[in-house]
Amino acid sequence: MNQCPVCKKNISNAENGLCNKCGWDMHYYANGLTRNEEMRFKKKLKIARRNWKKLVLSIKENRALKKTLEATQ
Repeated sequence: MNQCPVCKKNISNAENGLCNKCGWDMHYYANGLTRNEEMRFKKKLKIARRNWKKLVLSIKENRALKKTLEATQ
């Protein structure tokens, strides 16, 4: 079992190499990378992690706003 480097969900080998929570392609780990590919991979991973954090924060903020609106009605 692997862990997604973006959302930290445990991924079984039977899940086609994709994280079913955030969509990260786990196939990057299966193959050796050249230096340039590794640099691109690290940049892509950094962007994916940043975007995932923003998405999770946005969901939490929306839930909090929804609770506030429901409490005022």
